[in-house]
Amino acid sequence: MVFRRFSQLFLLLGLMLGLSLIAVSVQAQTQTPAPRYRLTFIDGGGITQDQCNVRFSVGINNSGSVPTETVQLVLNSPVGVLTAVDVPPVNTDATVLFEVIGSRQLIPEGAQLFTLSVQLDGRTYGDTPALQQNLTIPALPTACTNTPISNSFPVVIPFLNIKIDLLNPTVDEMAFLGGLIAALLLILLLPLMVLRRLTRRPPTFGGQLPPYATTPPLDPNSEAGVRQSWQLAAQNNLISVNPSPQAMASVKMLTGADGQYLDGWDLTAIRLSQYDQYGRVTRSVTLADAGVIRALNRLAHNQKLLEMPDLEKRATQIEKKVTPLGRKLADALGKRITARSAVLPIALDLRFRGEHGEVKIIFQLYRCGSDSRTWGEVQSWEPEMVVTTGMIYEMYTYTLHGQTQNESLKDFKRRLPLEISRMLGEFIAPSHAG
Repeated sequence: MVFRRFSQLFLLLGLMLGLSLIAVSVQAQTQTPAPRYRLTFIDGGGITQDQCNVRFSVGINNSGSVPTETVQLVLNSPVGVLTAVDVPPVNTDATVLFEVIGSRQLIPEGAQLFTLSVQLDGRTYGDTPALQQNLTIPALPTACTNTPISNSFPVVIPFLNIKIDLLNPTVDEMAFLGGLIAALLLILLLPLMVLRRLTRRPPTFGGQLPPYATTPPLDPNSEAGVRQSWQLAAQNNLISVNPSPQAMASVKMLTGADGQYLDGWDLTAIRLSQYDQYGRVTRSVTLADAGVIRALNRLAHNQKLLEMPDLEKRATQIEKKVTPLGRKLADALGKRITARSAVLPIALDLRFRGEHGEVKIIFQLYRCGSDSRTWGEVQSWEPEMVVTTGMIYEMYTYTLHGQTQNESLKDFKRRLPLEISRMLGEFIAPSHAG
């Protein structure tokens, strides 16, 4: 829901930005400067000595105020613009001579009309009148039949009646083109975004049981029966029992066939929900989107990060990467929490899938030392399993406190993303001592 609102806001802002750039550019291009130039032919024009180009010698006189813009002297022919020459500002009452040369390769033979005009941003500069001259174009020599190289490529946008030279765009034209392209891209992306949302499947958690869950109960007085009872108590990879002398706790570790933590296991779903004595509260069930799942899955398999020798630096890097994920999960769950239900505890479920023969499930039993601080491993084992398919499914469940007695709802929702991030960090790199 948050992503959808932000994407809609981004789309609206992008459209407004594109339309604003177009409006500013159009307004800038409709402004007419004050100076007035006057064009005169120094000669009547003609064909260059190599017979490949047309040539005109033109004088530009400024009979108005002092200009500040660099304009263009544009040579037009029956087949379009042949060339454009930059004209720096001309002082008042001064005359500057220019020679304009354009390729005649595309111009047909016979009498043809050529036009010279002074333009700024594709429009006539002030009220400067254009010059016109007729030339008789002879047959084109064979030596001139190479592909002409033009230094201008004018394009007219019909619905805006704007002319832009793509090879020599001005700053305003580049801003206009940028805004136009951005607006068109957003317009094209809008139906794709709608289609993606209509066809995207909602996230699911799945209900497959671990392979040892279907094993019939064993004699509780046997070693196998004792282990089976400890398996039920192991909810995740953390020691969740308060330390006290000789206290016992069991954990569940998902590893690859080589014993590497999480090797071969894929995180497939994340679920957050509140629960009471009757189980999960349905209205609070929140499933993470695919982006959060992929990010956490990549992080859990980032061996370069997990094998860092500096444990403090590793913990800092993990915290930095899981914090935005924890915030996203907390924001999604927070929308389903009311002031009345905030006191309920929260379950964070991570669902995994691995291929049989490539992954292992290891249970470990720990005993707390007499100092009430250190835990020592008593034994570890793999459970008896009944595998009916090629895939093995497993789940970690972490629990978080709801709103405490002396905590406001605002403080609780501020603490929630920190607690979720801490749990995600413990999932990636468990801190219990072996």
